[in-house]
Formats: sequence, structure tokens, C-alpha cells
Amino acid sequence: MRKAQMEVLGLMVVVLLLSIAVLFVVTFVFLDETRDPSQQHQESQLSSNLLNAMLQTTAMDCGKQQLKSLFRDCALTNEIRCDNGKRSCQYLNETVFNILEGILNTPQYRRAYFFNATGIPQTNIEGGIQFGRPCQGDLDAKQFPIQAQRKTVEIQIELCG
Repeated sequence: MRKAQMEVLGLMVVVLLLSIAVLFVVTFVFLDETRDPSQQHQESQLSSNLLNAMLQTTAMDCGKQQLKSLFRDCALTNEIRCDNGKRSCQYLNETVFNILEGILNTPQYRRAYFFNATGIPQTNIEGGIQFGRPCQGDLDAKQFPIQAQRKTVEIQIELCG
């Protein structure tokens, strides 16, 4: 009888080990939520592409200037006056917000973000050009310096998690 008990105990150990193995396989293979590498690369390029495209956007109602040129003017003299009567800093403040909201609050992206433009004197636009809150944890960030004579305007965007 002892031999039969040992065989049953051995079978129970084998069944237990197989159950644990199946549990690990199900957990790591079927429930793995990691994205495929191409999707990760595509999302990591979003902030870079978004910032580059935005800075090269032509403001048709602001002397057909690129937004990059308007940032330069905003940092230096704030003299460019747009068709709607707003100066470059005020125009940028509204336009950049509308662009970011129009893209990042769509069902396709739905991402929290932080945008900041440093190097712009407070006298040109009170409070600077800044939207959102700095990201905590995972983020995709891009910075772009714009030379404006002896000043540098640092444009930064963070796309959160």
C-alpha cells in the first residue's frame, strides 16, 4: 500500500507543476499587454512629428509667417500684428492651444500633454505660453530651440503616458 500512496503523491506533484506552468503561459503569453515595437516607435515619434509640423505651419492670417517665425518675434519685439489685430505672442497663445487640443483630444490620440515655451519675456505675454501639466511617469518629450538673435526660445512638448 505504501508504494501506491507514493505513486499517487508523485502524480499530484506532476499535476501541480503542470498547473503552475499553464498559469505562467496564460499570464505571459495570452494576457501580455505590451505593444508591438512598431506601435511603440510610432508613438515615440508623435511628439517630435507634432512639434516639427506645428512649428512649420504657416499662419495664413498672420502675414503668412511660419509659427517658428512668430515665436522669434514674440521673444524679441512682439511687433508682428495679425489680421485679427492680435500681436504674435497673443496669436501664438491661442493658435498653439487650438492645434494641440484639436489633435491630442481626438479619439485617435486622447493624450494628456504639457507644452511650454521658455525665453519669452513676461512683458510680451503675461504668464508665457504654457498649457497642461507636466507629465508624471511615462512620457514622450521633444524640445526644439529657436534662435532669436542673442536669445533662445526653447519649445518643449511632453505627451503623457
